[in-house]
Amino acid sequence: MTKKDAELRALQERAYGRDADIGGDPAALRRLAALESREFEIVDADAEEILAELRGTQAPLPAATDGGRDADGRAAEHPVAVPDRIRPFSPAPRPAWLAVGALCVVLAAVGAGAFVATSRPATPGLVTTIGVDESGEWPEVLGEPQDGSAVFEDYFGITFVRNPEWVTSDRSGESCLLAANSDVLLSNDFGGFQIGCSAGAFPATIQFTVDSGVTDELRTQFPEGTALQFTLRGNAVEVRVDD
Repeated sequence: MTKKDAELRALQERAYGRDADIGGDPAALRRLAALESREFEIVDADAEEILAELRGTQAPLPAATDGGRDADGRAAEHPVAVPDRIRPFSPAPRPAWLAVGALCVVLAAVGAGAFVATSRPATPGLVTTIGVDESGEWPEVLGEPQDGSAVFEDYFGITFVRNPEWVTSDRSGESCLLAANSDVLLSNDFGGFQIGCSAGAFPATIQFTVDSGVTDELRTQFPEGTALQFTLRGNAVEVRVDD
């Protein structure tokens, strides 16, 4: 056994053995792939070249005779030679080659992810946070407050309210954020409002564009057409502006 044969067997044991561990060793995977390519004589010739060789190796079949021996019988005496490197029923690619292919896919995915990450626009900047109004009154129109409910400080005529009870499913740890006109809400009326609820790791978020439908105070602070985003983070509401 040559040194290369011994090396190949050792690498194959790491790839296909009971305690296979080659998946975490890219250098060993590449070496195994290189050795196996020599063992199985992998050919990179294109299909046209292979077909041309096959056509060139086929011997003409004799015509049928009156003696009853047809061309098929004579063909059995003169089998068509097939080049050694053509293996129509060769096994599927070895796992080592599949592993190398998978590694390439992973690297390509990482590269694509990096491109997407760098090509995405940056998240709009955080301009301020709104804290809980410790002395704020709970709006009666919202019913009884629950554990975790909170009223936040007025933000240019808008009041934000946190309440986990608005989540209609049994998913614990999730909550909703409501935004309503402060004057309307405190008068126990329930006019226009917006609400956003958390979902898994995503926090409750409300976002809209400043227009004639928002409060006068907010339009004084931000020009019409400004996009605003409000994100619930514990006991604070983060305010982001996309100019």
